[in-house]
Amino acid sequence: MPDRLPVRFAATDDRGRTWRTGRLPVPDDAMVDLRAVGPRTLAAWYVSRSAPNSRSAAWTTSADGGATWRQVTVRRVAALPAGWRVLDLQPGPSDEPLLAVDPATGDIAQLATASTLRNSTLAAGSPASAGLWISGWTGSRDGNGGPTVWTGSGVEVSRDGGRTWQRHEFPDLLTASDDVGGAAVATFDGRTVYAVGRVTGKLVIWRSADGGDTWQRAAGTADVANRTIRAAVRRDGVLLIQAGISAAEKPVMLASTDGGRTVRPTTLGPGADARPVPGGYVQTGWPDSKGAWLSADGLTWSWVAPPAL
Repeated sequence: MPDRLPVRFAATDDRGRTWRTGRLPVPDDAMVDLRAVGPRTLAAWYVSRSAPNSRSAAWTTSADGGATWRQVTVRRVAALPAGWRVLDLQPGPSDEPLLAVDPATGDIAQLATASTLRNSTLAAGSPASAGLWISGWTGSRDGNGGPTVWTGSGVEVSRDGGRTWQRHEFPDLLTASDDVGGAAVATFDGRTVYAVGRVTGKLVIWRSADGGDTWQRAAGTADVANRTIRAAVRRDGVLLIQAGISAAEKPVMLASTDGGRTVRPTTLGPGADARPVPGGYVQTGWPDSKGAWLSADGLTWSWVAPPAL
């Protein structure tokens, strides 16, 4: 059997025109989750494929674009420090408490307690100023020999780094995915917030105008079948909804300019699953493609093809 090749990474400082590569200081057989958390700060979670479980997983970070790396011990905290990059890891925050990385130093902090919502996911597309938003379920029931049936679609928000949480449960089984989380949460400013998903094949939009204190169901809807739902609020206030994230789902894009009262089809493209990063936004390639989309304003996008490692 041939020797395993070292795990490598590629980085670009000019939007993909040129790339530099380097070796990650991890075992050659490692599974790796590499994230850019600052302009030149990288964080990599890794575990050997020969490890019996993930308890031996570790973190290594770089604050100089990958030139040098150091092992980091995760510090448990009551609240995540302001300004640190919160990561949307799997398993979600109901299994592993939320974790954040200092974009300047690569230090890592993790909440001492996990989310009380079940099978939850972090709304990673929300800017840090909007608070921490988690979507999931309040309960479950036996699936009669099949998958667990989750009940009580809900969202939680924290505006103090995860020290305290405010919860809202929706009256319908609102879901955006068959895998993790309940509704797709979308907000730009933390005040106008949308919870978007499907109920029996129909698009359903809930809207809050007061940061999640109260919610109203909007009238906008569409046939989405069992497609996966993604949603984001652009800086111009437009709610973007993508139904379907793979070619097999035949994705469609919808937009609302009136607070969810109506939705209309729009050109399929990036934006509904955009993640805020320093200097703009990024969205991974889709459907079923590598590479990434980059945007300075969330409105206009450019494609960055994947490098050859």
